[in-house]
Amino acid sequence: MSHPGRPVWLGKPKPVALALKALALVLISAIVIFPFLVVVSTSLATKQEIDANGGYVVWPTQISFDAYYQIFNGTQVARSIVISVGVTAVGTAFSLFCTVLAAYGLSRRGSLFQRGLLSFVLLTLLFGPGMIPVYLMVKQLGMLNTYWSLIIPGAVSAFDIVIVRGFIQGIPKELFDAARMDGAGEPGAGRGIRSPGRRSPWVKSHRVDPV
Repeated sequence: MSHPGRPVWLGKPKPVALALKALALVLISAIVIFPFLVVVSTSLATKQEIDANGGYVVWPTQISFDAYYQIFNGTQVARSIVISVGVTAVGTAFSLFCTVLAAYGLSRRGSLFQRGLLSFVLLTLLFGPGMIPVYLMVKQLGMLNTYWSLIIPGAVSAFDIVIVRGFIQGIPKELFDAARMDGAGEPGAGRGIRSPGRRSPWVKSHRVDPV
């Protein structure tokens, strides 16, 4: 029994409401899972069974891996997988390198053109170039039909720069003062203090890149 004056959603749910919620959850889960089940089942069925059932098999009577053998036995699919993995690995590493350098420079007050470059980076968050300008840029740079056309255009993200820059600015200034007293320059301070102290934000800001 709900307390007088307590909102309805804070009261103890009734058994009927719990049953309806459970039923709705089961139905929604079945609707989402069923297409994946059909795809996997069809891939494991024989060609004769697929043709007999009109192209879709919910539960195959005989397991066959011929479809997977034909896919991975061909050089085209294997080459595509190697290219995808290579472009993803190189692209993510290159993007992380460029983002960290840009964020480090923009986090240092007094750097050359720091305010102007920061304003330019923030401006790109509001106005994207679009597909056609990016294609024209790739064409003018001679990167058409090359792997670099998949890496260079998306190497730097203004959103990632802003995130990493904010984390870098959170490092206490006293650590850099102590490093300078020990004779460390700007590169040494960046490698010894900023890099180890902010590895987690780098990973968080680039964990979506492989996807």
